[in-house]
Amino acid sequence: MENQKLIRPDSLLVDFIFPQFILLCEPTVDSERISRECLSLREEDPEGRKLSNIGGWQSKLITKTDLPELKKLVSTVNEICKNIVPGAVGISTPLNGTYEWWVNINEKNQFNVPHAHGATKYIAIYYAQVPEDPGPLTVIRPDTASPLRYQEPPSVEAIPKANSLYFFPGHLLHYVMPPATDEKERISIAFNFY
Repeated sequence: MENQKLIRPDSLLVDFIFPQFILLCEPTVDSERISRECLSLREEDPEGRKLSNIGGWQSKLITKTDLPELKKLVSTVNEICKNIVPGAVGISTPLNGTYEWWVNINEKNQFNVPHAHGATKYIAIYYAQVPEDPGPLTVIRPDTASPLRYQEPPSVEAIPKANSLYFFPGHLLHYVMPPATDEKERISIAFNFY
């Protein structure tokens, strides 16, 4: 039977209703200076905090800093989030201008368990320093549909490199596996944008 006889040709509408995205870019900042500034934050507060991290060190929430390269990174990431992400992914969700960030420092066998960032619109993760085998960033499919049914994987993995910046929606579960070597620490900065 011909398709024209099954439906009115002008009545067909298809829309993808639950799209997700992950965006990767490299900001114009000095990742080595950022790494040193992150290590100085850990020296100032060796206890840090424990949330999704198993081992490792996580700073308290930060909203501003006087450390010059971290200050430049925060400004750059904020501008990318406001001016590049919406157009690049075709989403015009307005941000209220509020954001916070924190530093993660992980060595071999230290990692972050699956978690989401609650009511945030977007999150960003910047990798300042990574060892040879840094452990993948894994983003988990947000629905319970069978991935085989749609021929889509249940998760997506990205292998971070130094000076890589990832953006994705804050409600997506994600985790980071431990670095496989003790060559050097993995240093990342996570951002919440509301």
